[in-house]
Formats: sequence, C-alpha cells, structure tokens
Amino acid sequence: MKIVLAEHFGMCFGVRDAIAQAMDLSEQGSLTILGELVHNPIVRERLRAQGVAEGSLDQPGATSGLVMITAHGASDAKRAAWREHGFHAVDGTCPLVRHAHDQLRRLVAAGYFPVVIGKVGHVEVRGLTEDFPESARCRSSK
Repeated sequence: MKIVLAEHFGMCFGVRDAIAQAMDLSEQGSLTILGELVHNPIVRERLRAQGVAEGSLDQPGATSGLVMITAHGASDAKRAAWREHGFHAVDGTCPLVRHAHDQLRRLVAAGYFPVVIGKVGHVEVRGLTEDFPESARCRSSK
C-alpha cells in the first residue's frame, strides 16, 4: 500500500463558509475581521483586495462599526465588550465550534469542571475558556 500525503489540505466547511460570508459583507461596506479568518496568504490577499481589514481580537480598531468574528469563535465576554464599544459583530463562528461553546456552558451550569485541552492562548481555546475564568486553569507542557 502506498500512502500519499497531500501538500495542501484545503479548509473545513466552517472556514469556507466564513470566507464566503466575509466576501458578501465586504460588498456592503467596510468590514474588519477580528483576527485571522484563514492562514492561507492567497485568500487573505483576496480579502484585502476586497477592502477587508484584519483587526485584533483584543482591540478591534475598526474604522466602521462592522466587525466579524472568525470561524474560531469568541467568548461571550468579548462579544459584549465589542457591543459596548459600538461595534456590530457579525458571527462567522463554525457551527461545530458554537456547539462546543454551548456544551461547555451547559456543563459548567450543571456544576461540572470541564477540562479544555488545546494550545494555551490559541484563539479557539481562549474563546472557550474566557467566559469561565474560575474554571480556566491553563497549563503548558513543553
């Protein structure tokens, strides 16, 4: 048997859908994506050519009130902070990531102490744990 590993793996449906959503929104006006929507430099350049800007998750710095959450998702605390600063956050969160957020919230509400395994500081892990600071104990093993 011969196994051939692809050089390029493509992207998941959540990211693909978020890219399409960003392209549609960019046709309506100014849009700032909170973080990297995709790591692919060709797609990022195409978005920039459409006028889509990238902002920080912590400081959106958007020139307009329209910002977009990436497929990685964001905490409810971050969403509330953006609203308080006058931003309208369009949700590009992958449905699978949203499901993880919902299930984590359900477990914490039921009194469980869920353990989130992932890379400390990664946007997806931060999105999951920032709403539960009393539960979020991140440790890195190197």
